[in-house]
Amino acid sequence: MEKEKLVLSKNTFSETMKWLERELCKAKISQKEILTAQLLLEETFLRLSEGAGNPEDFSVTVALRRRFGDISLILEANGEPYNPMVEMTEVNEE
Repeated sequence: MEKEKLVLSKNTFSETMKWLERELCKAKISQKEILTAQLLLEETFLRLSEGAGNPEDFSVTVALRRRFGDISLILEANGEPYNPMVEMTEVNEE
């Protein structure tokens, strides 16, 4: 699997999700795992864009890398270090 990079933004979201599905299908990943990867990408993108302060203008570079049989989904963005996976302590239910 080559390390092709795409730019993910609100405008390219659908295109990037289709790309992710295509690439994971090529790697013979199950549909369940593909759906999980798409959901993780969506949630991580949402958290990163909210953390960036300007979600409308936010973009991130997405790449897939296969190493020793494991596939990694890599997201890179400019800005201050931010961990989108930190557990949320407050939930807004409005």
